[in-house]
Amino acid sequence: MRRSNQALQPTATRCVNSRIVIRILKRAAKPRSRVAAAELCLVRSVRAVILVAILACLTATRVSAAERFPLVGVIFEYTVAPDGTRQNIRIASIEQPVTHEDLSSLLTPAEKSRGIRNVSKRKPPGIKEAGQKRYEVAIFDLRTRKYLAEE
Repeated sequence: MRRSNQALQPTATRCVNSRIVIRILKRAAKPRSRVAAAELCLVRSVRAVILVAILACLTATRVSAAERFPLVGVIFEYTVAPDGTRQNIRIASIEQPVTHEDLSSLLTPAEKSRGIRNVSKRKPPGIKEAGQKRYEVAIFDLRTRKYLAEE
């Protein structure tokens, strides 16, 4: 009999211990006073404010990083002549690839004419496309002030 009682004791102790733990958790979950409840609300609101501030900083960082993107897309527009060459090459737009913001004032006239020369040196579109408007894109690096893949 003693052996069976000893075997039951750890199980009974576990039940008592788990009941005590449950009772302690229930007491801890209930605020003991109004001051404790107010402090809990204050802590939660401070956490919410901190979270909003972090999100605002991340958003501002993303916008400022987009403004500092060093590459600009230059879109050239031209008409294909009957012999398959490019005619009336002009710059349709200069924009930032991330935000599509118009940045036509960043390039000097010399850089714009250099881009037009580069487009005119490319392989001609072909006789089949005669009379059609075509667009080509060149990427301009603002740090080095050169077109990428300049020919």
